[in-house]
Amino acid sequence: MPHNEQPQTRSRHPESGLNTITIIGGGTPYSAELTVSGTIHPTDSTPEHAIVTGKSTEFAVDTGLVQFQFSGEMVNVNSVNYGGVSPSDRSEPTIHVEYSGSS
Repeated sequence: MPHNEQPQTRSRHPESGLNTITIIGGGTPYSAELTVSGTIHPTDSTPEHAIVTGKSTEFAVDTGLVQFQFSGEMVNVNSVNYGGVSPSDRSEPTIHVEYSGSS
């Protein structure tokens, strides 16, 4: 994380007008980086270990749900690590992006 950026605090309630990305774990370890054109905001469904700074976040999920809100548009999803699980044994996570329709 650059020295001038601080992790954001977690929001207790979803903010209207923001887009939402939901990642549902597929049962195998999965780590990724997400980048947006605006700003990413953590939610109650953002794990404590997630690093959220400005336009990007790094997180991990195995099972369960991870969620972020963001302004702007999704720019990139970069799969970083599958926890050493071979490609034939992986269960890919489901990634769903919902745009709010507000500009």
